[in-house]
Amino acid sequence: MRFVLDPYLPDGQVKMIIAGDGLRAYEKSLKCLGISVLYTKKADCISGALATHADLVVFPFGKGRFLLDPGQEQLANTLQEKGAECAFGSAPKDGYTLDVPYNAVKIGKTLICNPKTLDSSIFHLAKSEDCAIISCKQGYTKCSVAVVSENAVITDDPGIKKALTPFFDVLLVQKGSVCLDGYHYGLFGGCCGLISKDTLLFVGDYKKHEDAERIRSFLRNYGVYPESLCGKPLKDIGSLIPLRIE
Repeated sequence: MRFVLDPYLPDGQVKMIIAGDGLRAYEKSLKCLGISVLYTKKADCISGALATHADLVVFPFGKGRFLLDPGQEQLANTLQEKGAECAFGSAPKDGYTLDVPYNAVKIGKTLICNPKTLDSSIFHLAKSEDCAIISCKQGYTKCSVAVVSENAVITDDPGIKKALTPFFDVLLVQKGSVCLDGYHYGLFGGCCGLISKDTLLFVGDYKKHEDAERIRSFLRNYGVYPESLCGKPLKDIGSLIPLRIE
């Protein structure tokens, strides 16, 4: 197995992911797919269900490089044992926009983020690698973006759609069909992730989303097929971060 080269665009079958505790209930289904999970530690400095979200404490650069919340020392040790390069950034704090320093998404040579809330280490490394920076006002950037291909995404945030439309094919879906404990709704990017070049895995049943048919049609345009972990409503568990593929 090797590390995923592009953080959210696996070019092989994903065998290991990083995720938060919200995914533990689906371990049996993941095992059937041949996927194991490295879990993040619950962030003591973040309240509610968000404290278990991996996309609030881990930022993957790709090629086995990660920036982590200092509280994720155990995860960092495990990653380093597998050959990853890990560094620690600033500690997130409770409340928006203090809890989102790692919540951005890198697609190829493009970084999508809110520069005002992003950890400076991510911004500087992206610039040093000549990444284009697409700014948006939404601090929960990764939570709001599901990567479909190198030039296509799905989001439930109108501001992100506006920012990305000149550069990506963007499908805007309705909010309200994704659950998040303690909140009126979760965000679309937090309930799914690619587990191969042609499979987008949903935590829950994508057919229960209000825009299910539009989602399926959009994915089909890029040769991607939706797969549901269970028959329950979609759940925002803080993103699936692909780690290793075969």
